[in-house]
Amino acid sequence: MRKKRKSGEDGFNVWRSYSDVMAGVLLLFILIMSLTLFQAQKSYDESIQERDEKLALQAEYTADLLAKQNTIEEQEGTIKTKDEKLTALAQTLAEQEAKGDADATAQITAMKQQLETAKTQIKSVPEETQDMACQQGLDALKEFKASMAKQ
Repeated sequence: MRKKRKSGEDGFNVWRSYSDVMAGVLLLFILIMSLTLFQAQKSYDESIQERDEKLALQAEYTADLLAKQNTIEEQEGTIKTKDEKLTALAQTLAEQEAKGDADATAQITAMKQQLETAKTQIKSVPEETQDMACQQGLDALKEFKASMAKQ
């Protein structure tokens, strides 16, 4: 037979307190998980913001580098153009020197003949006029040197 409980005996119910403790532990775990989730979300947002700042900085550096590269390319083009002009001028100068050598040789020969003529004339002219002839010969030599320097 069964034992009947007595209505006056309300005993301490162990299961009820055990379930209250478990509910409290569950709420504690939920609180810890919520805090961890919020902390992870905050960390994730900060890393996204930091990444965006790095990308903006990288884009700025890339634009700066591209601008510098364009400047360098323009300068290289200018250098190439000037180099081509310099090469053309060097070639023209070489041609003029080759032509000038033949002209200079002819002028030197003519000057030698004039000098010889002047020497023979000096021998036949008195001393005062000899100084004048020497001066004229020096002037002619200076003019020749000046014309050679121009070429």
